[in-house]
Amino acid sequence: LGDPTHVESALSGAHGEEMRGAVAAAFSGFQISPEWLIDRVRGADDPMLSRSCLMALKLIPFDRVSTQQRSLAADALGSRLTKTADPGIRSAAFALAEAWQLAVALPQPPDSNREFLTTTGQRMVVVRPEKVAWMGSLGNEPGRDGAKEPRTAFKMPNDFAIATHEVTARQYIEFRSNFDYATTYAPSEDCPAIGLTWYDAAKYCLWRSEIEVVPESQMCYPKINEIKPGMVLPQAITERTGYRLPTETEWEYACSGGVDRTRWFGLDPLLLDEHAWTGSNSDFVTRPVRQLLPNDYGLFDMLGNAMEWCQSPRFDYPIGQQEPATDAGTGRIVFEDLTRMSVKGGAMLYQPADARA
Repeated sequence: LGDPTHVESALSGAHGEEMRGAVAAAFSGFQISPEWLIDRVRGADDPMLSRSCLMALKLIPFDRVSTQQRSLAADALGSRLTKTADPGIRSAAFALAEAWQLAVALPQPPDSNREFLTTTGQRMVVVRPEKVAWMGSLGNEPGRDGAKEPRTAFKMPNDFAIATHEVTARQYIEFRSNFDYATTYAPSEDCPAIGLTWYDAAKYCLWRSEIEVVPESQMCYPKINEIKPGMVLPQAITERTGYRLPTETEWEYACSGGVDRTRWFGLDPLLLDEHAWTGSNSDFVTRPVRQLLPNDYGLFDMLGNAMEWCQSPRFDYPIGQQEPATDAGTGRIVFEDLTRMSVKGGAMLYQPADARA
């Protein structure tokens, strides 16, 4: 594996996400210098190779990096970021710049069909799924609950945009200045907003739509005082352009980062700590967003840290259906006392096995 040819092939994903994730995590143990990675950040045509090299560099501890290597990396990032619209490369570059304390800022997204900024500066990534996508998990995946996640095809008729990180306490306070949350579990305002009900999350989405001046006809939720038990959401609000929570299938598709597994970096539990805050590495508190590695769509903290509400009521995946299924979040939803909405991703209090798409 010390042969750069084999390493490059693995980082390009030629041998699957398991090998790619393992080689990126173990790179500092190979007899190959960080300059080798930096050269490929600057010049690789393959986006996956670029993302992998950026992630492998980010995992090299700061105290093992020379001033010259940091300078070379900063120059390579500046060059690469002027040429790419790939959100995954941009997020991995951000993660490296933060970890190595490089004075490199993300330029404005060059292609709004792939990524855009909201008026408040939130990065949003545009995800364009296949019209039919497979959800659930394969039978040999560790931690799999076959009764809850049978392998199932779902319709995914719409593209959607999703934020690159969880809504932070600081962002939620902009909406609700008296937001009271447990600072014992969220010691920084850059940690995810916690202690929210589904209705709290929907109200935040409505507020974001209002400050972005989304047309009334494109709003996904009713007036703020109507977001409560007893409300009814009409069918097909997922076709509107206003802010909303992702459906369960949208969330799972975005979390997978383009791979056909529940973790985009492979299933080796030893790799999880670089991607997700769980009970094994969090000290049982949430952590500031964007500290670990993003997935290939450029999304941070999809696993671990705080659990994430979805647009969909909890529903059982259909078994034996001949046609692709429809996510319950795309239909008419009546909120009754017993309505339970989906939450995904695991959290900092949960065992690592729960950090799965």
